[in-house]
Amino acid sequence: MKKNVTRREALKGLSVAAGGLLSVASVTIDAANRPVRHLTPEDAEATALSYHENADSVSPRDYPDHKPGEKCGNCAQLGGQEGEAWRPCTLMAGKLVSVNGWCLAYFRKP
Repeated sequence: MKKNVTRREALKGLSVAAGGLLSVASVTIDAANRPVRHLTPEDAEATALSYHENADSVSPRDYPDHKPGEKCGNCAQLGGQEGEAWRPCTLMAGKLVSVNGWCLAYFRKP
């Protein structure tokens, strides 16, 4: 059975690839040269992507595309080691996101 890919899914996939390529080096450099801090919802990049530290606090009315179970911990853009509560995200260079968080750039791991 052939599954049609929507334009939105294709754009999300492209953003994952581009974000990964552009930020892997900067995350590595930041981690080597200065302490990495946790991303807060008040940070500019968090605000731009409507980042929530807890996916359970995402309002279905405000974010109708958010589905239950979507969180940074199962997003393709999350790096780091399994089991860590705060891990690097390819879109939030130099900062760690909560594995229980969520943002508009969420893309489920294949």
